[in-house]
Amino acid sequence: MHLHTHLQVREDALTLYGFATHAEIDLFERLLTVNKLGPAKSLALLSGSTPAGLRSDIVRGNIAALTRIPGIGRVIAQQVIFDLKDKLGPADPSADAGAGDAELLAWLQAMGFTAAQAQAAVKHLPDASRADPVEDRVRAALLILRPE
Repeated sequence: MHLHTHLQVREDALTLYGFATHAEIDLFERLLTVNKLGPAKSLALLSGSTPAGLRSDIVRGNIAALTRIPGIGRVIAQQVIFDLKDKLGPADPSADAGAGDAELLAWLQAMGFTAAQAQAAVKHLPDASRADPVEDRVRAALLILRPE
């Protein structure tokens, strides 16, 4: 296992950021190029989604998905999309969880689960349940996350 790091050098501090995958550090460094977007907001964006999902949201201009992330407002979301949309390449259709899954992920994260926990639960849901109402899918995901 590797730890990918980014060292930020400032006059008053040296700050080291660590990432589990190359995709995470690559996207983090691209986010740092966005006007008025620092490391804290970049980390918030990365923690709110997978790197592939975040790339897809940016490329498709999905402001709603970005603003669901705590600390990211409409202005910042628009700036991220404006600055990075053309630099990230085409959206990867396999990276998308789907519109229904995005809402399900938002519900689970609002309940206090991390993005990774929510995505793991969604992956374990049966494909047949994709047509079910979001409320039913939330209940099923909660059973996966907290089997009791």
